[in-house]
Amino acid sequence: MTTNGSADRRDSGGIRLGWALLEDVVDRLVCIQLDKPDEYIKVSSYERLNAWHQRRFGTMPAYELWRNRRKNGLYSYQCSLRYMVPENDKGIWTSQRIDTDEWDRSSARDRAAEKAIVFLKNNGLWMNLADSGIRPELENSINQLQELFQKKYVGEKPVYEFEENLSGGWHCSCSCDGFMGFGNDPGKTGAKKAAALMVLEKMMRSAGLGGDR
Repeated sequence: MTTNGSADRRDSGGIRLGWALLEDVVDRLVCIQLDKPDEYIKVSSYERLNAWHQRRFGTMPAYELWRNRRKNGLYSYQCSLRYMVPENDKGIWTSQRIDTDEWDRSSARDRAAEKAIVFLKNNGLWMNLADSGIRPELENSINQLQELFQKKYVGEKPVYEFEENLSGGWHCSCSCDGFMGFGNDPGKTGAKKAAALMVLEKMMRSAGLGGDR
């Protein structure tokens, strides 16, 4: 026979266990840290790699996660990421694996994806802009660059900065995913289009697609 006190303790323990399980499930499904509001805006490496892999191969990368107890008694999370690489003439296997060890699941998973993206970029295998169907055009350059970001071909939103020229007109600089472009025009919109076009052309040349006007 149990007393009411022991029953209450058991019930509260069950509630705590239930919350712990719920938190674990949520952490597996959601790749956003609630104490980091910037993550709502920034596209994570995990999302970028998944979108790229799905678009390129029609499948998702495989993430295997498990908890690892360290010698100091603290726990970390290991992630083993298996992903595909485009066929190439660089001697790189089309099946790759990356392992990471971080303090929480989301970080371990995102770090593995980040390392995969770096590997792909360093070997010229990341950008496949031919699939985007975009051919740089001055009049549509701003929308074209925005489309590449929205479809996750690039990981950073285009950023534009303006300066008024001393002789009149406008100078615009554009940065996007490590590429810089510049434009000058009597009007702001014209300068912005020229800067976006320069970025697009640099991206295309980097991907081996030409891109000259």
